[in-house]
Amino acid sequence: MFKPVPMAKVAIVGPKGKLADTVETLHRMRLLHIEDFDGQDEFFDLGTPLPHGSKIAERLLRVRGVMKGAEMTPPPDARPFTIPNLLALQKLSEVEDELARLVEDRGKLQDEGKGLDEEAAVLRRVANLSVPTKLLSGYVSLASVSGFAPADADLAALKAVHPQADWIESEEVEGRFLAAFAPKAAEKELNEAAGRLGLVPLELPPSDAKPRERLDEIAVRRAQLQSDLDGLNEKVARIRERHAAAFFALDEYLALESDKATAPVRFRTGPNSFLIEGWMPHDAYARMENALGRATQNGVYVTRTTRAARSMDARGHGPADAHDAEHHGGGHEKAPDDVPVMLRNPKRSGPYELLTDTYSRPKYTELDPTLFMFVGFPFFFGLMLGDVGYGAILLVMLATGGFNFLYKMFGFESRWHLNRIFFHCAASSIVFGLLYGEFFGLELFGEAGVVSHYHTNFGPIPYPLSRLHEVKLLLALSLLIGVIHLFVGLVVGMRNSAAEHGMGDAIKHRGSWLAILLAVALAGFAVVPSTLGLGEPHAAEGTGAVETYQAEVHKESSSSKLLLYAALVLFIVGVVLLVMGEGGIALLELPSIISNLLSYTRLVAIGLSGVGIALAGNEIAKMLMVKGWGGIAGAIIVLFFFHSMGVLLGILGPALHALRLHYVEFFTKFYQGGGTPFAPFGAQRKYTMQEVKQA
Repeated sequence: MFKPVPMAKVAIVGPKGKLADTVETLHRMRLLHIEDFDGQDEFFDLGTPLPHGSKIAERLLRVRGVMKGAEMTPPPDARPFTIPNLLALQKLSEVEDELARLVEDRGKLQDEGKGLDEEAAVLRRVANLSVPTKLLSGYVSLASVSGFAPADADLAALKAVHPQADWIESEEVEGRFLAAFAPKAAEKELNEAAGRLGLVPLELPPSDAKPRERLDEIAVRRAQLQSDLDGLNEKVARIRERHAAAFFALDEYLALESDKATAPVRFRTGPNSFLIEGWMPHDAYARMENALGRATQNGVYVTRTTRAARSMDARGHGPADAHDAEHHGGGHEKAPDDVPVMLRNPKRSGPYELLTDTYSRPKYTELDPTLFMFVGFPFFFGLMLGDVGYGAILLVMLATGGFNFLYKMFGFESRWHLNRIFFHCAASSIVFGLLYGEFFGLELFGEAGVVSHYHTNFGPIPYPLSRLHEVKLLLALSLLIGVIHLFVGLVVGMRNSAAEHGMGDAIKHRGSWLAILLAVALAGFAVVPSTLGLGEPHAAEGTGAVETYQAEVHKESSSSKLLLYAALVLFIVGVVLLVMGEGGIALLELPSIISNLLSYTRLVAIGLSGVGIALAGNEIAKMLMVKGWGGIAGAIIVLFFFHSMGVLLGILGPALHALRLHYVEFFTKFYQGGGTPFAPFGAQRKYTMQEVKQA
């Protein structure tokens, strides 16, 4: 749970006659992360695709082409096809042929329509021309130029080109269109004269009709094309509606078959045999061995060649704990440099692997931080949003699919995982909203609240914990949360460092910062309460009240001195260890521990900004409510606008800052990442299933 799944490297050897059955079994089981062969071996060559691979690839390319042309989209809640049922759809090939023909015909019509539109756009520029455009060019014995000339151009210069030179003009919306002609021998002089006149060349599409006549012809043909296109689109739409699910299933089936057919190019092969190497969960080895034995009639040999220890001793070799030695039976131990990492978390925390992978997959020797994200992310989110009304709105958005719009806007995938995460965040927001006593920015309890008489205390913490009136206390609590969060991160960092480099190195590199953090925390416990005025005893009226107050102040002062002395000792120990481990230059990083802690005050600041937006909207609406029906309508609009903005910012702000506190402050204390995700050979099916499940 806190560690990646233990892995073992396996080798599969067999005759080429068993290759297809081996590939089929491995693809179905999805257990083996194949190590690709790079071809650098004197005994083996790269494998070649299975014989039917080229036909499958050709069919897959054609199916995807017609699906793209038909603009097919995945059907919602489509029942997956079984492979036998899909192969039994003999008419699907006929539908595919028909759809390919329709898409091709539609493409031709669209191309023709595009060409007509481009021709019409040019002809509209010379609509007043009184001769067919075909007469303006294409002569054997005549040179010609045509285009728009400036209105003040002196066309007499064209006569200087050649005595037989001539031209025609047309007044157009854009200006003066000119077409000039001269004998072929004077072509160079004609082009030079056109340049001196400032003629902007324009090539016209040749036609036997005048521009206006041709435009009328184009309009008629364009209408006919649109009618034909509408008919084809209707036919395509009917096929798409009826057969989209089957086509997506066929696409998936062909993609999986193509994946299997091309798999041998990743293997080592000889004249008569093959060798497959890869990684798999060690506890699934027996299951895969038995499955391959059944599929190949014991025609292949499977063995574990390497054990991947999840931790190392101080010298960097071998398993450092009994768990690894006990569970990695068989094979030679190996330092886990390139072992693929598979995460296995409980169902509730599983979606948070998405947030872990967004940062980086953990290395094989590291602890998996997913459970920390499962606890910390919703906690921080709710702490910042903390409103019963906003939390309820998030639940409604999740129930109605409103979050899917935001995912599409920001290009997010993995919607199921994100929905589970935001469900936890919404629940956390409601819990903290009850703690703060907030409902859409309104106070539920207190003098200005719905229930004005309810107020109590749990030790030094009042209830409700109003964010508007208990800012100092909340700041102190946010710093305490920061201390706890960083403490956990540094403890885990010591564990990871000890696993990779030994305990001595871990104490110097991570234990030093742990001591410094505890020193800062003890100093904070001594100074922060009195600085912020938290928990000060108030002298009540009556005999002995002043003396009791002075005694308590004296007692607190003594405790503060002891905490400061302890903090100083821990700080000195931490600095000495830090210099021993990282050198004197590391002293420059000492202020970073303070900046890390202060970063947790954003838990209060972001929350207060949200409260401010909600409070502003409520106050403006309150002022409008007394101004009649128009004011009531305006108040509703104001409330909708402010609280809509509050919900949107309440999603983005707390989510981003909760991630930042984990990625920047927390993960940097123990987490390096950079592991290779476990990618087993095979694919998860969405539109197909391997076989019919028996009732």
